Amino acid sequence: MRRAAKSLVRVIALLAVALVVFVLAMIWLRGEPFDRERWRAAAGDDEVRRIKMAEDLLGNHDLQGQTRQEIIWLLGPPTDSDKFRDLCDDIYHLGPERGLFPVDSEWLCLKYEANRVIRAEIVAD
Repeated sequence: MRRAAKSLVRVIALLAVALVVFVLAMIWLRGEPFDRERWRAAAGDDEVRRIKMAEDLLGNHDLQGQTRQEIIWLLGPPTDSDKFRDLCDDIYHLGPERGLFPVDSEWLCLKYEANRVIRAEIVAD
């Protein structure tokens, strides 16, 4: 009987730890609404905030068809990097990839044709 009680306590403790980890992960991974000023202010120092806004940006703000000038007005100047040059015309660093153990970075990749966005997507390196 005593052994069964110890096993039950261990299972409950393990489930409690798993629940806490899950809740913390959901808080960390939760997105936030896109805000032009906060996006632009996040360049360089607080890019983690950008990754939280990226899904809302792509889901609720139609970037397709916008000119490069309109994109720069909205997002600021693109990140100065040679990453993804074969895939993207402009990129914006979003921060470390989402997940419990981030290894790579995520980037907003924009491809233009005739000076208008034809593709906007999040890519990881």
